[in-house]
Amino acid sequence: MVRVGEARRETVTQVSRVTGQLRPARRSLVASEESGRVVLAPPDAGTAVKAGTILARIDDEIVRINRDGAIAQVAEAQAICEQREALLASATRERQRLATLLAERTAKRKELDDATDVETAARATVDQAKATLSGAQTDLARIEAALRKLTITAPFDGYVISKRTEVGQWLSPGDPVAEVLSSDQIDAMLDVPEYLVGHLRADQPVTVHIEGVSRIITAPVHRIVPDADPRARTFPVNVRLTNDDGVLMSGMTVTADLPNGKEAMALTVPRDAVQVTPAGMLVYVNRGGAAIPAYVRIRFGVGDRFVIDGPINPGEQVIVEGNERIMFPGQPLMLMREPAEPGGAPTASNDGSSHTPPSSDTPQQ
Repeated sequence: MVRVGEARRETVTQVSRVTGQLRPARRSLVASEESGRVVLAPPDAGTAVKAGTILARIDDEIVRINRDGAIAQVAEAQAICEQREALLASATRERQRLATLLAERTAKRKELDDATDVETAARATVDQAKATLSGAQTDLARIEAALRKLTITAPFDGYVISKRTEVGQWLSPGDPVAEVLSSDQIDAMLDVPEYLVGHLRADQPVTVHIEGVSRIITAPVHRIVPDADPRARTFPVNVRLTNDDGVLMSGMTVTADLPNGKEAMALTVPRDAVQVTPAGMLVYVNRGGAAIPAYVRIRFGVGDRFVIDGPINPGEQVIVEGNERIMFPGQPLMLMREPAEPGGAPTASNDGSSHTPPSSDTPQQ
């Protein structure tokens, strides 16, 4: 069962074709933040990595020893802090007891003053212990941060394109480790003449052709750089493409269709009618209830339709759903039709005619 759309001749805004290249959406020369000897080298160029994948590791033996010492210092400072807090609590209770006795005239004022001084001194030693503990904790945090930085990871999903260090090499802060390109997104950098750039705006859909992998992708304009090449008089325009399967690679040549403001009549078909095959762009046409293949040339995209050249007549039905299940030219078709009234179910036909289910108040024969 298949669903059909219609080929139409309609007025469309014409386009002009420009060229460009694929560039990585993100490129990072990953560098070391700490000094040390490399004990784990980056993977070779071409290796796929995920964000957080370990690229390299620097010898961390000394830093781990320092961390163990810092942990011990924190524990010692914590114990001293707890001891002095206990002494403060005892001094506070003694001062409160003497205050009660003085109120009952069974203690002397000097005894209470001496107890108050002891409590004040005990509070000062607690504050000192807390400051020492805070300093020890800060030292430990600094060492743990340095330890983490000895393991160098990929900043995002992508590919290693160059390996910049090897096991045994000494690295200083800022020395490169590996270069990584993003893979989930890639930019089509187009060279747009000045007579076309005025017809573009950010987020405007653009049809991009990547001939090397037989891909046609419609994506929004990501960025228009307002600075022309002084020799070519072209403006860089960035169209960001998704690249989930990793087929698109930096450096591939692309072309794109950009509106030039002129209008003309053209033949269009729904985008879903076009299939990419090794032999070219294929559209199945319903002719006499059979699937007839028609190879077409896609000129450019307009909304949810493609402007095409090919052996298809305006008004003919083209297969937009189920075309991937057609096994051979001339295969009989069973067409799915939308109901004439809301709430009805689509019905099938094997001759291309329209069938609408009768409603409950339609007389039955």
